[in-house]
Amino acid sequence: MQHRDIDEIAHYVSLNLEAEWEDPESTVLRVARKSGGVFLWAELVVGILNAAILEGATQALIDNMILEMPGYLDGLYEWMLSTLTEEEKVETLALFQWAILGSEPMRLDDLVTAVRVTASWTTDEMQPENALAVDPPMSFRSLGDLGATSLRDCKGWLNVASLGLLEVRTEPDDVESEELGLQRVHVIDESVRTFFLSGRGFAALDKNNETTFYSHSWSEHDLGDVSHYVLLNACINFLNMTDFDFLGRELSRATTRANIAYWRAKQHEQRRLIISSYPFLQYAVDNLLYHMLSPRQFRYYLPQKDILNLFAANNCRLWRRWTFLIGVRINEPEAALAVSTEGPAGPLLDPVYGARFRLERVFRRVSKMAEIEHRVSFKIQDEGELKGGLEHGKLSLGNLKQDDNNSLQRQHPTFVGLPRALSEPVPRKLKSCLKVDIRPKPLEVTVATPTSPGSSSYSRHDRIVSYTSTDVPSIFSPVDIGSPKSVHSLMSPLSVLEATFEAAAKGRDIYDSV
Repeated sequence: MQHRDIDEIAHYVSLNLEAEWEDPESTVLRVARKSGGVFLWAELVVGILNAAILEGATQALIDNMILEMPGYLDGLYEWMLSTLTEEEKVETLALFQWAILGSEPMRLDDLVTAVRVTASWTTDEMQPENALAVDPPMSFRSLGDLGATSLRDCKGWLNVASLGLLEVRTEPDDVESEELGLQRVHVIDESVRTFFLSGRGFAALDKNNETTFYSHSWSEHDLGDVSHYVLLNACINFLNMTDFDFLGRELSRATTRANIAYWRAKQHEQRRLIISSYPFLQYAVDNLLYHMLSPRQFRYYLPQKDILNLFAANNCRLWRRWTFLIGVRINEPEAALAVSTEGPAGPLLDPVYGARFRLERVFRRVSKMAEIEHRVSFKIQDEGELKGGLEHGKLSLGNLKQDDNNSLQRQHPTFVGLPRALSEPVPRKLKSCLKVDIRPKPLEVTVATPTSPGSSSYSRHDRIVSYTSTDVPSIFSPVDIGSPKSVHSLMSPLSVLEATFEAAAKGRDIYDSV
């Protein structure tokens, strides 16, 4: 903020004020005296007055505007924001939330996309639980265009939406930024940043006008936290877009080393291509945890259950995409945390806050879930119509009790020869990936499991389970696999399930001899 002599400011105003009436000197002196020597105040006021003059404002109206304007910068900023309509406030609020609270000055094209994806929330609506809510997936094309389609349009939109408080600066070491729209957006003066960080700017832009800087129920920290919730929600919804459905695919263990090396090389190229093709994607990936941990409540009391549900939803969609884009695998939670520590969220992951340990626990849990859901998919192939404790068309593991199998055999003679399947508690990790279908079929039970050459039938166990994945998670304990007779006599039904998966991972059938 520059301070100048009153005469210097008066000289600047007289040169730049587009007043065409007979006595503009009185207006010039009013502006110079009210500026208090603050050159930025005079510069902003001259811009406001020139816009009013172009719209036909008279000298009397201009003089009244000068009297109405506060004589200090924070008051002038607040007065400028109060002139916006409700719709304009929504867009301007999102713009300043990104420009002020971003981890770094954002590129112009990233900022435009960020504003397009940011939802409109009032201060009361944006609660911590809403920050982690995922909207239905959208596509990049479905985003609004803000009326700006070219770089020049984007610059004009930025100037209008920010009321001249933000500007675009070309990076000195990036000669191509002018053509590619990679310029960084900065505040015109640090007093603008201070004004918003104090809470006054965000409160003035609340679309319901129910929150003010002087509200006793809100502090500047609360208003900043609410804004971080908004930005976090925008990052989550952007990563949830349908354009990224192909991201996060993994290889099976059966893949050769040469294919793995080729796949990883292509994966790196694919990651670089997709990040360079979508504005704001790089920022959303790098700053997801930054905006998650910036609010004080999340930093000190991380909602582990809600964050686990967020990453694990829809077959761990967000976890797969995020880990792919930061360059780690879905089963590498420590690597994901290490990459995050080196990024903008590093200071917030300091052990003093406690969020690091809670987040590490969440990452380990969701990585196991993602690995299980990717590698194992198995189902009951016996088909029949069950009544009583079973829901038609579905078998709910939680509804099976110790004696349900006996009652099932009494009700349906088809199941007389079947073992007491799932009569013991199902391991938590195993239960989460079971998918069981019961469909109407004739009484004869068919065999759907893989069979060994030269064998026509097997024991009753191979009527129960078939596996459809070529890869199996490593959480199952090794099982001594013997002949069908020994399996039938010594192993429980759940052990048979585990042995089947272990055998599949080793490339042989459960009933092959060791």
